[in-house]
Amino acid sequence: MSAAAVAAAIVLGTPGSASAQAAGGNQAPASPAIVAYRKALMNSNTQHMNALRALVSADVNLPDHIKLHARALADNGKLVATQSASADYDMFPPASTHATSRATDAIWADREGFTQRVRAFQTATAALNEIAQSGGTKEQITAALTPVQQSCGGCHMAFRGPAIPTGQQ
Repeated sequence: MSAAAVAAAIVLGTPGSASAQAAGGNQAPASPAIVAYRKALMNSNTQHMNALRALVSADVNLPDHIKLHARALADNGKLVATQSASADYDMFPPASTHATSRATDAIWADREGFTQRVRAFQTATAALNEIAQSGGTKEQITAALTPVQQSCGGCHMAFRGPAIPTGQQ
């Protein structure tokens, strides 16, 4: 099984993930698909933020890259915010946790507070994207990254548990 097929099997929780473990790998059991999806989306946010920080702090002239990463973050903001619009599209269905998930019960206990923080992320990423698409300067992009980072931290501090020790993931 190719590395891509194994990765897809783990994310999707398909029978291939069980065979990868049976083959002697030390992989942890696959997370429920929604937890794996949320983790992938949040990791994507981190990677786009890291790319943008590198693009605005280095002597790099790749304005189209800035635009693409900003757009991707704004698109992710829309995806995450969809959770409050319809139960059919909820990325955080009730009690969707797993041993490898850092989501806390506060997500469901304080749904209004959670939704407000998710919308803050959507608003901040949309503003960043608007500045990037209009050809904003590196200084303007850097300034627009701050509210995005703050919205991430605001949600994580209130609705995300401590890091899982290595080896227990």
